Amino acid sequence: MSHPLTSSVDWTSLGDPYKFVQVWQTLVSHYTRRGLGWYQDKLLAISAIARKMSRSASKTYMAGLWAEYLGELLLWHPNHDPDARETPRRHATYVAPSWSWGSFSGEIDFTFGSTMHLLELVSYKVVTTMANDEFSAVTDARLEIKTLLFRARIRKGFYGWSLWDEQTKDEVDGAISVAREMVCEAENPPPHADGPALIAITKRTLVSQHLVGIKINLNIAVVAVAAATFHNAVTSVPPIGQPATAAAISGIYTNITTNLITSSSLNFPCLDKIESRSAQLSANPNSRESSSSSSTAGPEPSYTSGVTLNYHCKDPLLLDWGGILPSFNIAYESWGQLNADRSNVILLHTGLSASSHAHSTDANPAPGWWEKFIGPGAPLDTDRFHIICTNVIGGCYGSTGPSSVDPANGEMYATRFPILTMQDMVRAQFRLLDHLGIDRLYASVGSSMGGMQSLAAAVLFPERVSRVATISGCARSHPYSIAMRHTQRQVLMMDPNWNRGFYYGRVPPHAGMKLAREIATVTYRSGPEWEQRFGRRRADPSKPPALCPDFLIETYLDHAGEKWCLTYDPNSLLYVSKAMDLFDLGYENQISTQARRAARKDALAAGEYSEPADPQCSLTLPSEPYQEQPDSFPQSSTEFDGNSDSPSSPANPASSRPPEDLIRGLSPLRDIPTLVMGVASDILFPAWQQREIAESLRLGGNRSVTHVELSEETSLFGHDTFLLDLKNVGGNLRLFLN
Repeated sequence: MSHPLTSSVDWTSLGDPYKFVQVWQTLVSHYTRRGLGWYQDKLLAISAIARKMSRSASKTYMAGLWAEYLGELLLWHPNHDPDARETPRRHATYVAPSWSWGSFSGEIDFTFGSTMHLLELVSYKVVTTMANDEFSAVTDARLEIKTLLFRARIRKGFYGWSLWDEQTKDEVDGAISVAREMVCEAENPPPHADGPALIAITKRTLVSQHLVGIKINLNIAVVAVAAATFHNAVTSVPPIGQPATAAAISGIYTNITTNLITSSSLNFPCLDKIESRSAQLSANPNSRESSSSSSTAGPEPSYTSGVTLNYHCKDPLLLDWGGILPSFNIAYESWGQLNADRSNVILLHTGLSASSHAHSTDANPAPGWWEKFIGPGAPLDTDRFHIICTNVIGGCYGSTGPSSVDPANGEMYATRFPILTMQDMVRAQFRLLDHLGIDRLYASVGSSMGGMQSLAAAVLFPERVSRVATISGCARSHPYSIAMRHTQRQVLMMDPNWNRGFYYGRVPPHAGMKLAREIATVTYRSGPEWEQRFGRRRADPSKPPALCPDFLIETYLDHAGEKWCLTYDPNSLLYVSKAMDLFDLGYENQISTQARRAARKDALAAGEYSEPADPQCSLTLPSEPYQEQPDSFPQSSTEFDGNSDSPSSPANPASSRPPEDLIRGLSPLRDIPTLVMGVASDILFPAWQQREIAESLRLGGNRSVTHVELSEETSLFGHDTFLLDLKNVGGNLRLFLN
């Protein structure tokens, strides 16, 4: 026997959206008009019909409504006709969410009309008594939609409270009549009910006149599509499952009438860009081409791997922390002619993320990262010198690094790659020099990380280095720069795509790389330069503020991260930056390293080839956070120091004598002419660190130290001065080499 409510239903027609909505609205209206069963069983009693409709049309049921036709079915309203069989009331106990007709007793009617295009279902959740059965009794529910708003006035009419368009003065019959239902629920109308309110539009005829986009978050607390839960518009909303009280409704209306919120949800193009890139990389993980140009704009010029020369060393390389590279590649490029006795060679060391492409070549005509500093008549004069630049081991531009294949298993090293030091990189470079038959360098030259390597080369091989030029470098890493590089590594490793380093063939951690580069960029330039260059200017003052890049300085950092995030291997950033942190040319560190290397050589000679447990890989975080011990800090002193022109303060490295450990550690450079150059505006490698190098060399007996410090008046470019200031950096380098 057919059910009286469904006897006229044509089940084969439910694939038609219009028919489906019409059938359901008619069923609900007839069902509620008959008052069948207890109100607690209201949704359960109709669930069998809903289940059959769901099977017939493959639609999603959600507590008396259908997700696919939410815009139409939210147009329900209680029948307020005085002749109605039952006065509409909110159920005393929770039966259904406020946006469902099941939450009301009495007759339910629908306003007919096509409004699906005016509403977007963002998310919903319906909790039922039976898991995975949306047709069982509802215990909790939440709904979030996007829809449109217009201003209306709540007025009392013949049939109670109604809504009127403030602009046309017409009654709004096709709106989701939230305000009216809340008033019906209260014993006494709220004192401010006869006033303005925000009502969600669902009537096509009003679209062209009054629409303002807004995101409505429904907390399921009051009534059908509870307008009381506009973001930030309400301070008092009844808890889920409890009926709304008159006091709560009054408070809600007070907020609605005094806080007319019409702002749309913010846009996040910066996140959209990252998500879009993730999708593209997910579809094709091997497509990692950078969209950056070869312009020198930004924190550093864009690096191009291009075409390089390659040296493959088949002999193993023992590393300072016990690791071994059974063989390795060194990518390099060269400029200028090598003279007959091979005495005019300058070894140029790179910064952290640079390739060997310091200058354009016939094989790779793209401008290099030191393009204007190299060439005929340039500071590195190719008419006089033969310049060689390598990509360091650990890098990703042709030299062996974490993205290289481990010959032991044919897979990429990833984080199985051993820990490196600056000295390891230099030893690999000198293997290349041996291969090229170069016994002695005319000069070892480098900036930033390259400035560290240029010193390390002379400490390791003093008999093979005739001159040293270290620009914006240091002889040992200090806490500030270590902290900044640590922060970069942390944001990179926190990117889920990093996958503990095993991301090759998958989506790389591009978001972490972007953020790491933005942090690094902050340290590359100076505050005074940015004051002049950007100030407090916004990219587009005509637009409202945004949480994505808005100020010019923010767009600058964003661009720096965007253009770099796919041009460098993330694991290389981790390993090379860690090598910078470990850098220390102090004597004690050199002695302990020599002892560690000797022990490892003995083990290898005895046939013990397994790599020792690296203490860095087995570190455990402290159980208690670091606690400062004020008494452990050295006390400042203003006593006059006869060897200094300024007060001496052990707490201030800028004004104190270098430690004996460093003076002794740099003693191999005693007879090597050395240029030490720093920049006053540099915050990553502050100028006092170059003064420390120069003073250590002089105190160690070096009588050929040239120390140059560019003032803020000379250069505001901070650490990046070595890339940009051809006149001063290049000029002083030219004088020294000549």
